[in-house]
Amino acid sequence: WQRAMAGERVGDRLSSGSQVPAPMDPSGAVGAPEATTNGQVITVFSTKGGTGKTFLACNLAAALAERSGSQVGLLDLDHDLGDVFAYFGAEPSRTLQELLTLDDGADAEAVAQLGTPLAKGITGFGSRPDPRAEPIPGAAIARMLSKLKDAFPFSVVDATSEYSDHVLAA
Repeated sequence: WQRAMAGERVGDRLSSGSQVPAPMDPSGAVGAPEATTNGQVITVFSTKGGTGKTFLACNLAAALAERSGSQVGLLDLDHDLGDVFAYFGAEPSRTLQELLTLDDGADAEAVAQLGTPLAKGITGFGSRPDPRAEPIPGAAIARMLSKLKDAFPFSVVDATSEYSDHVLAA
C-alpha cells in the first residue's frame, strides 16, 4: 500500500476524499482487485496499552470499507481483553479457532460466515474476551491471515501490546 500511495500518509489520503488505491501486483501495475488476488493486511500495533490501537483499527476498517466500497475483515488479536466488538456494540458470533478449521482455499463466503457483521462493509473476527485464554500460536495466525487475505481486499488487524509469537505473525 505504501508503494501505491508514494509518500502520502494514509490519513491524508483518506481525509482528502481520494479513493483508496487498489492493490499493486508485483509488476507495479495498479488495478482493481480481482477475485484471485490476495488482499492486503494492515496491522495496528504498539508496545503500550491505551495508545488508541483499537480506535485506529476500527476507524481504519470503516474508512477502507467506505472509500473502497469493498468488504473489510477486522481481526481482534487481543484474545484476553479485546475491544473491537465493543466499539460496534456487538459480540463475536464465532471464535477464532473456528476460522482455523476451514480448509485452505475455502471460498470468501465460507470465511465471511465465520465472522460477525459489525457495520456496513466490515466483518469482525475475534473471540469473546477471556483473561485465561492462551494465545493462538504464530503459525496458526499466519494461516488465519492467509484465509482473510483470500477473502477480503483489505484486512485490518488490531494487535495486542506485547511482542508475542501470534502478534509477530500478523
